[in-house]
Amino acid sequence: MDAIDDRLFDFIGNVAHAPTMQELENRYLDGIGTFVRASAAGLYVLDPFTHGAQGIAARGVSDFFLSRYEELGRHHDPVLERVLVERRAVDNALLMPAEQWSDLPVYGEVFRLHRMMNLMEAPIVVDGEVIGTLNFGRTAAEGPFAQHDRRVADAIARLLGAALASVRTRTELTRQRDQALAALELCSDAVVVTDLHRAQRRLNLAARQLFDQLSDGEAALEELMMRKPGSDGAMARHDLPVSLADGDPARLTARVRHAESDPNVVICMVDLLTSEIAARVLPGELTQRERDVAELAARGLRDAEIATQLSLSRYTVKQHLKAVYGKLGIRSRVELARLLA
Repeated sequence: MDAIDDRLFDFIGNVAHAPTMQELENRYLDGIGTFVRASAAGLYVLDPFTHGAQGIAARGVSDFFLSRYEELGRHHDPVLERVLVERRAVDNALLMPAEQWSDLPVYGEVFRLHRMMNLMEAPIVVDGEVIGTLNFGRTAAEGPFAQHDRRVADAIARLLGAALASVRTRTELTRQRDQALAALELCSDAVVVTDLHRAQRRLNLAARQLFDQLSDGEAALEELMMRKPGSDGAMARHDLPVSLADGDPARLTARVRHAESDPNVVICMVDLLTSEIAARVLPGELTQRERDVAELAARGLRDAEIATQLSLSRYTVKQHLKAVYGKLGIRSRVELARLLA
């Protein structure tokens, strides 16, 4: 065992760094023959509740064999049954003589297809649960599995469990990221996400359309992003005078903060006030707090929700809205939303 430790860990390291589950399976099947000699090898990922196969990768057997095993063999496989109980590598020679093995219905219906007189399986255990198995098959001419084979299979299964869990985690994170990016792209608010770790910036569709309206959207964005985000998770508010593509004046308003989970990710939500609106809502015409209340009210938040978000009383929110309505010459939330749309 010691003689192959270095190669074994290199093999598992290569498998563990596979970017996808399919690549993990390929790397495993490409290299496992170095450590366990067998004409057939398989990697099964199991359902945690039924122990049925969720994923199958195999070499040295036919697709028909795999389908027969799932249909007729899995629930009658004495080696698998013992593996699930004992949580260690088991082969059929530990359970019964060769003659008894070949007389089993499961041998005649499944394993006989590849003259698999010798079968060894090892459990892949993660957090106390069997999440998969390593399966090996030999013909009578290849000989039975030995204790050394079982020890190697157990060692590989333990290490592969960590690799499999890592790939699963990366796959799930990738799936969640893709869903978040899709949701961000469909968001009607203009959002800019800057990742300082990777020196990358992402604008959703609404943000791209907004900056396309400006005479120099790229410069405006860069100047806006020079403004400091809020500290301690707070949202900072910034205003920036800009020009539209036709030369008319306008104003960008931005709310900027660090992501809660990563201070090196900056989230910026941007609004554009065109000349018509800017003429009525000048920076000095509403106080900062009145603008905050007006913006949230225009987005459909109720007084209680605005009060909670801005740490105000409901009475104070009502007074701010009354002042906003008076300064803008409007009478309702509907008019306010239409004005700021």
